[in-house]
Parts: sequence; C-alpha cells; structure tokens
Amino acid sequence: MKDAVIAELLQHAADELRHAGMITTRIIQLGGTPITSPLEWFTWSNCGYEAPDDPFVKKILEQNIAGEQCAINVYNSIIGEIGLKDPVTYNLAVQILQDEVAHEEDLQALLEDLGVFLLKP
Repeated sequence: MKDAVIAELLQHAADELRHAGMITTRIIQLGGTPITSPLEWFTWSNCGYEAPDDPFVKKILEQNIAGEQCAINVYNSIIGEIGLKDPVTYNLAVQILQDEVAHEEDLQALLEDLGVFLLKP
C-alpha cells in the first residue's frame, strides 16, 4: 500500500503545484500580488498545515483527506461568493474544486483498501 499511496500523493502534489500556478496567474491578472513567502502562507491559509510526523500510511491518508475536505469547502465558498460576477475566476475555482474532489475520493479509496488489507488474517 505504501507505494500506491506515494504514487497518488506525488500526483496530487503535481496537481497542487498546477493549481498554485493557476491561482497566481489569476491574482496577477486581477492586479493583485501573490503571496511569495512560505511563512506568510501559514498566516493566510484557510486550511493550515499538519506536518506528516507520523509515517504510518493510515495517518498520512487521514491527514491528506482532511486537507482535501478543507480545500473542497474553501473552493465551494469561493464559488458561492463569486457566482457569475467574475466568470473567469468562477471557472478556475470550479476546475480546482473538481480536482480536489477527485483527490479526496482517491485517498478515501486508498484508505478503504488499507482497511481491508489490515483486516485480512
């Protein structure tokens, strides 16, 4: 299971980097300035960050599922707030939301598979 989880999380990390690029580009298009200091990311983050200090696969999956669920809530709020006032940002948020939902589903499936694996004698 560890290798499958690693592969999934690497794909998610690539998607999250792509999301950051999309958001950064949109902020600049709107005349804003993206936050470039990692220390400030912690201050402005809606979801916070829980360091993966426990290397047990189940704990890593649970942490990542919680992060995806928070991101889903954030993007749902953004979509609700923006509505059709800004169709470009709205569509961007919808695209990212779709990825976050897929991530959460993928991680839940891995967690369920792990549970089945751990139950086998």
